[in-house]
Order: sequence, then C-alpha cells, then structure tokens
Amino acid sequence: MSQGLGTILVTGANSGIGFEIARQLAARGAAVIMACRDAEAGIEAAERIRDEFEDAVVELRQVDLSSPASIRACALRLARDGRSLDVQVNNAGIHATAWRPSPEGLESTFATNVLGYHVATREFLPLLEAGAAARGGRRARIVNVASTYVQAPDLDDAQFRARPFDGSAAYRESKAADRMLTRAWSRRLVERGVDVNSMAPGLVMTRIFRETGLFTGLMVRLAHLVRGRTVQQGADTALWLAVDAQAEGLSGGFFQRRLPTECEFTDQAREERLFALCEELAGTGSPVA
Repeated sequence: MSQGLGTILVTGANSGIGFEIARQLAARGAAVIMACRDAEAGIEAAERIRDEFEDAVVELRQVDLSSPASIRACALRLARDGRSLDVQVNNAGIHATAWRPSPEGLESTFATNVLGYHVATREFLPLLEAGAAARGGRRARIVNVASTYVQAPDLDDAQFRARPFDGSAAYRESKAADRMLTRAWSRRLVERGVDVNSMAPGLVMTRIFRETGLFTGLMVRLAHLVRGRTVQQGADTALWLAVDAQAEGLSGGFFQRRLPTECEFTDQAREERLFALCEELAGTGSPVA
C-alpha cells in the first residue's frame, strides 16, 4: 500500500491536524510536501517526523495560503522542479480575533480559509493532473478540511467590510464556504481525473481555537470536554479520503467519520456565485471552465 501513495502536499502541516496528517502519510510511505507559512515551525515539524520515522520522505515548501501570489510562486517552483502531485490536502486555516489584511489587502480569515483553498486548488491542479497521467490515469484527489462549526456565508459581504467584524462568524462562514467550493470544484474536475471532497475533523483542541477570544475559547473548551476528539481522530477522515482505496472515485461529498453527510449549504447557484467571487479576487484573468 505504501508504495502507491505517491507525493502528497499538505498545507498548514506544521501543527495540529495538518501535522498529524503529514505525519501519518509519511509513516505510510508517502512523499510529503509540507506547505507552511512559518518556515521555522515547518522545519521543526519536518524534523520531528524524520526523527520518528527514519525512512520518512518529507520536505518543506514555504507558502502563505492567505496570499495568491505566494501560492502561485510555490506552484511555479514545484513545476520548475519537475514535480507532480497525487493528492492535495487543503488544511491551513486561521480563526482571527480582529479584522486584519492579508498581503493583498483582503480580510485574513476569508483570504486564508476560503480564497487560499480556491487558489491552491487552481494553481496546483496541473501538478495533480500530471500525477494522475504519470500513474496510468489513476485519479488524483483533493481533500478540503472543513468543519461542523459553520454558518451560511454572506456572499454580499464575505470579507466583513460593511458589517462589524466577528471572528467566530468569519471562521464559521469560511468553513461553510469550503464545503460549497468543494462541490463547485468537483463539477469542474470530474472529467479531468481529479476527485474533490470535504470533511469535518470534529472538535479538536488545536492552536486555531486556542487563539480565539476569551468567551469563544471558553465555550470551545467546555464543548471539548463533552464531545472532543483527539488530533489522531480528527485527522482520520482526511487520511481516508486522501489515500484509502474505498474512497477511490468519491467526489463532491462532505464526510464525517468516513461517512457521507448531508450538507445544509448545498445550493448550486450560491456555490457558483462563491466560485465566481473567488475567481474575481484571485485576479487570474483566465477563468476555469
């Protein structure tokens, strides 16, 4: 099994669920590209995996998922190095406590959690298609780490420019948007040999929730005492969607504990509106059909 996993890119792989996904993939024999914003933390995380698994193949690529320019630069470097991908796990995310701009001047939560997923999918797609072709047409996979801590996104003000900023609302809207983008991308990629699914890890006390405001942090901690999950449990469904034979050919779904789950935000018109918004903000000038 391990020989067939190929090369897998994991964003936000230096901590939390992203680190656990990268760690377990490396343990199974995948070549793991850890795409991290913080180079120092990424180097330390990669060394931890190498120390634990002496045959682990892991490398660090510095990329800021809140910046389309940074994502494009990373994709270009990989392409120039002759690399291809078999799986991409979009995991990096933030839970901001105040409105702050991304490098391109967008609201940072939306820029990282939504637009970052969109642009990463867009820019790494040629590498995924190359990976599928190199493996005899076996389908490539994209896994979007979403959540059940969600609310319907306001597509008229996705960046909280007209309404007061609420960090929890911004995070919850971004995670619902990730589910919506998953279906929009799945419709476009089904004929291109790439499957796209989203999943919810459950309530895992990672750094993303430790950095919330006092009230939200307290509520999350109390909820975790009742229904919390370990980081290993949280990573399981993402790993299953990424590499398990039973997940071959699945696309456009939202999963919890390896089970398909109905998504209350399923609405093709709104999904396409969100997709168009991301295309506009990505500033590519070359729409995806």
